[in-house]
Amino acid sequence: MAASSTLAPVEDVLDPSRFEGTLREKTALVTGAGRGIGQAIAVAFARAGCDVACVSRTGSEVEAVASLINSTYPSRARAFVSDVSDLDAIAILVGEVRLWCGGPIHILVNNAGIARIDAIEFQRDLGNWSRILATNLTGPVALTHQLLPDMLAGQCGVIISIGSRNAIYRIPYMSAYSVSKTALLRFHENLEQEVRGKGVYNYYVSSPNVKTSILSTADSVDEESLKRSAGARRMVEMIEKVETSPPGMVADVCVLLAADKDAPVLSGRYIDMDGNLRAVLEDIRKRGGSECVKRNLYRLKMDIL
Repeated sequence: MAASSTLAPVEDVLDPSRFEGTLREKTALVTGAGRGIGQAIAVAFARAGCDVACVSRTGSEVEAVASLINSTYPSRARAFVSDVSDLDAIAILVGEVRLWCGGPIHILVNNAGIARIDAIEFQRDLGNWSRILATNLTGPVALTHQLLPDMLAGQCGVIISIGSRNAIYRIPYMSAYSVSKTALLRFHENLEQEVRGKGVYNYYVSSPNVKTSILSTADSVDEESLKRSAGARRMVEMIEKVETSPPGMVADVCVLLAADKDAPVLSGRYIDMDGNLRAVLEDIRKRGGSECVKRNLYRLKMDIL
């Protein structure tokens, strides 16, 4: 799938113009594509030449994104309304996308996600916990399960999940979200062990702070927790004050991972967009001499006695 012949100079590696038109004749499926990071990702893959299946639960939003792509780029785009937490709906969605594109789906970007601030001691039941894990973990795994056979058969595929630093840091009052993102990272690590050498690459991209609507829905903050937990209130205040980055940065990294020939060295690893990504991409040029490879960096670990 990779298009470029060598990694660009490190100062230019994230320049989106590097990959314009390089993914022609490929189809990308992007979930949560109606707004924010997902919209930026869908547009970025269209700019790179992909036909894009834009998926969201909100029809009006995703229709607008598909229309924008169709009116701006030679690539085709189509809106698909689906809920990734519904396993039956996922199977139907994949069938519809295959009919539309007339072939396999080469790139999957699991961007759809939900979060909630709450204190576990004040929850009446685990309904919200289950809903978050179904959306953030089971949905991406189910989509991978649906698309992987075609990718392996064609020895051509890229699977990207938009993750979070919550996977590697202890962040209270967002337990369900943190657990879902941690488990998703481990899934990517395990997937790499299963498909290595078969032409399918997978990446977990830890997004920087981006202004999105993930915590703006009516049930994204538990009112009982806000009333009874000072810690939960502090978490809300902290999130409101945090500086944010443009969603286009995440989108450009996703395209780079799908298009650059050196990116597979990072397959199955945690891609840290809060760190010095340019330095990491420079390091992987060294192949066997790479510190990432030698020290097994950017993986879930536990220090034990």
